[in-house]
Amino acid sequence: MVVYTGDGRDTFGPETSYAEGIVKHVSDHFHVDLKGGEDLWTRLSFVHVRDEYEAFKKKSSGARRFTLVMESIYHMVLAYTCLKKSTPDIFFDTTGSAFTFIIAKYLFGCKIFAYVHYPTISTDMLCLVWKRRFSYMNAGTVSSSQFITYVKMVYYILFGVLYGLVGSTADVVMVNSNWTKNHIRSLWKFSKGNTIVLYPPCDTDALESIPLKGRENMILSIGQFRPEKDHALQLKAFALFLNKKPANTLKNCNPKLVLLGSCRGPDDEDRIRDLRKLAEDLGVAPQVEFVINCPFPELRTQLSRASVGLHTMWNEHFGIGVVEMMAAGCVTVAHDSGGPKEDIIERDVGGMLASSPENYADAMNRAHLWGDADCKENVQMRKAGRERARRFSNEAFEEGFLRILSSL
Repeated sequence: MVVYTGDGRDTFGPETSYAEGIVKHVSDHFHVDLKGGEDLWTRLSFVHVRDEYEAFKKKSSGARRFTLVMESIYHMVLAYTCLKKSTPDIFFDTTGSAFTFIIAKYLFGCKIFAYVHYPTISTDMLCLVWKRRFSYMNAGTVSSSQFITYVKMVYYILFGVLYGLVGSTADVVMVNSNWTKNHIRSLWKFSKGNTIVLYPPCDTDALESIPLKGRENMILSIGQFRPEKDHALQLKAFALFLNKKPANTLKNCNPKLVLLGSCRGPDDEDRIRDLRKLAEDLGVAPQVEFVINCPFPELRTQLSRASVGLHTMWNEHFGIGVVEMMAAGCVTVAHDSGGPKEDIIERDVGGMLASSPENYADAMNRAHLWGDADCKENVQMRKAGRERARRFSNEAFEEGFLRILSSL
């Protein structure tokens, strides 16, 4: 097996081989141990394309117009470079770059296996533009103009047709949720095979050892600091929740919100700075904590303290953070859309669903954050959520993946 990587050979220092460094990094940050011993390195190798990847990032970040088309072209160029260095029998894409399929299939003769986590474009994106709703993917200059909205709709439709054609060249299509499956089936209409749902793996075993009791009046959010995660909604909901403090509050009860996630670079740093400012403007900064780029052991510690888990991304394709919070025994409140709604949460049994700041604030109140975090209702919901999360374990993923391969 060959893995193409944009990392340099010296990423983990001059005295540590890339293979050793990446194995340790994966273990420390994701609690995933690669099995196979010494024999693993006879079957696994890395192809480094750091210079080409840096050029790709620079070009992609510089594309201010027609970004979907430009990034797809850059993906194709990068794929060509990778495949020239090492050509596999099966090109297994997990990045969602469907335009690379035609390079791998028709120029290098590879079979195409795709594991799609999020469609590059979806019917929901088209609806968002058509309804002229402002969002991180639909700027105010577009949503405020009917003419520009029509132009963007034509652009999206044409791109969607191309995306459907190239995606349909895949020989095997796996997706991470029923939400993704429905969108891929509507887009990749000419795909020959079935679209198979394979839920991504979560180390539920490591989280199930966390006791269900002994929790603090703390809300935990897990997710990268990206615009689509909508951390601003979390802060607004938390402010509403604090403003609705009931009369029967326990003495010295002081609910807290912890935003835990990874920061990828300058854009994310700016976003975190804006969120800190928003927390100050809302008057909740003393009760909000940011935990950035923490390793798995610290994540586990935070999960063991939290009574409530919080998720606010609209149309999250799956929601691995939601599963982690449920497995760890948090009463989880997720967005009423996408994977959390269709695949993960059984409403009001193993968690709750919400969509507006008011909905989220009400759910926080229902989770007894002004009272006993370990009350009977919370413990029952934690047990139900943990049971539900077992469907998404590492073992379930491995069994499903091998079953799919053996059936081909």
